[in-house]
Amino acid sequence: MQTRLRKQIISRRHSGSRISFETIRKKEMASGFSMLADFVTLCIFVASAALLVITLLSNVKDSLLTTVLRSRENKLNKQYEALKNSNDSIQNNLETNLNLDEIFNIAVLEYGMKYPSKNDVIYFDKNNGEYIKFNERLKR
Repeated sequence: MQTRLRKQIISRRHSGSRISFETIRKKEMASGFSMLADFVTLCIFVASAALLVITLLSNVKDSLLTTVLRSRENKLNKQYEALKNSNDSIQNNLETNLNLDEIFNIAVLEYGMKYPSKNDVIYFDKNNGEYIKFNERLKR
């Protein structure tokens, strides 16, 4: 039914010309394929453009992230250097003002400290990954 109606519409459109139905049908199919090819080309173009935009945005995001990370790294390196210099200064000050003989004399003479004797030292076995429970009695 649709085919007959279609033939009638096409024949009325082209009633003044001597073109056959098959020729008209072939022209319409070629036109349809041409429109399909144009649509596919347009879709490929849009997809390519979208991919290009996504790639560019990704590169911009990566460069911004890299810039931010480098800035943070430089800031942290400056803080590290400042802390290291401060620590070295304090360590140097301690080493120059530290008198081990005076510490030994104060410990022995004022506080009565002494080196441990052989019986004062307790040895114990400790396996890696374990800890010692100090509330248990150690074997002597």
